[in-house]
Amino acid sequence: MTGPLVLPEDVQIVSLGGLSASVRKRIGADSQDYALTKPRSRTLSKVIDAQGAALLREFTKPTTLVDAIVRFSEATQRNPVDVLEDVYPLLESCLQAKLLVTPGAAAEPIQPSFADGDLVAGWRVEECIQVLDDTELYRVSAAGRQGALKIARPGVVPGFLAFLQREARILERLNGRVAPPLLARGATDDGQAYLVTQWISGQLCSEAASGWRAASRELLPQPLLAMCGRIIDAYAVLQELGVMHSDVHQRNLLIEDNGDIRIIDYGLSRVEDDTELADAPRGGVGFFLDPECATSMLAGQMPPSSTP
Repeated sequence: MTGPLVLPEDVQIVSLGGLSASVRKRIGADSQDYALTKPRSRTLSKVIDAQGAALLREFTKPTTLVDAIVRFSEATQRNPVDVLEDVYPLLESCLQAKLLVTPGAAAEPIQPSFADGDLVAGWRVEECIQVLDDTELYRVSAAGRQGALKIARPGVVPGFLAFLQREARILERLNGRVAPPLLARGATDDGQAYLVTQWISGQLCSEAASGWRAASRELLPQPLLAMCGRIIDAYAVLQELGVMHSDVHQRNLLIEDNGDIRIIDYGLSRVEDDTELADAPRGGVGFFLDPECATSMLAGQMPPSSTP
């Protein structure tokens, strides 16, 4: 807290004034508020007021907390002690979420580790699909096969490697039922854990739903209703196989061209009849957490294991 701090280069402070009133109401914001967000990070976006946004802009270049508070207080003609008391919870949460960091590598934007054409564990990178602060996802190819390569980023905490190992074991258990078949797993020469699944050609369920709504005047178009039924059936198959997915949200559901459902991302899943996979960390996307998990998190308690 005494040394220089800076906003990472890819952190964005975006006005919410352009959103509709109904959307702002859903996220607890008004027209004067801002969103603080870091793309390609698992850190949830924050709604901050205009004062918080102005103060955080003091950290676009490295500066100490004291200097930033003094400059902000002079600009707003306020007592620095009062300012610090008002903004300390925001600054503390930004530090914990790594939205304020010490200058250096942590402040640089998150970039893909591999370029198109690179070889990774014998697979040729065709396209970067997604980069997060702990994993990267690529469309790859080898021997005429298309795959999805999920690989840990360099320097990721060792505990995260357990997520990939857990996912690989569950994919082996599912053997292509509901989930994409596992094609390869292991570690690169540099020690980066990875897995490769069959590439699924299709779209996210939310994208398919939007298309059907736009093309129909019905409140609930028949293709959308049918897709919802197939999604429920897919999760039922998972649970029949003893797998609790535990990270249910729209980006983990792919709709193939023939209408089949593929459920992806099993890093938080657990298997009830496997002693090594019976317990799993809780997590996921905030808006989609199950009620038992959300209630425990709000109360500051350890969430219980996921259930059917």
